[in-house]
Amino acid sequence: MTRLPHPGGDDGQWGDILNAFLSVAHDSSGALLPGSVGATQLQTNAVVTDKIADANVTAAKLAGDIPKSALSASVQQSLDNADAAVAHTSGISRITGTITVSSLLPAVASTDYVYFCVNTITIMLPTAVGNSNLYTLKNTGAGAITVITSLSETIDGVSSATIPMANMSLSFISDGTNWQLV
Repeated sequence: MTRLPHPGGDDGQWGDILNAFLSVAHDSSGALLPGSVGATQLQTNAVVTDKIADANVTAAKLAGDIPKSALSASVQQSLDNADAAVAHTSGISRITGTITVSSLLPAVASTDYVYFCVNTITIMLPTAVGNSNLYTLKNTGAGAITVITSLSETIDGVSSATIPMANMSLSFISDGTNWQLV
């Protein structure tokens, strides 16, 4: 087992004993051997970011979670913003389906709808009043899809919208009174 030289002893062997000790963690140039320094050898706050070479710290090398308090204020704020965005969208359902005949769309609260429309058909949006749902319609057939409103409501100020050809889509959302294209 390697050891440090003993003061007052190891006469004539200091160099050999010290080199043997250092070779456990260092190569012949004096650089640290890979894996020779781990978390147990480092004191808290002993390593600072401006002293770490680029690409030496990767996600694969990090084990476990990093506490939020250890992150910069801007990263903490970004995480808070992301959490708020996710919380704001929670509770929204999505329904997808195919429509092949003229139809009145449903209006279940907190539900976004995505429909693939086939054939030449007319789709009626439900009332815009009190409706916060997003409706996306995609023409997947050869005919034109006409979208109309109920009562005297409008779509971007006009009474209808058309999806004239295959692979085109429109999305509709209410402003509380009428429908708007998004």
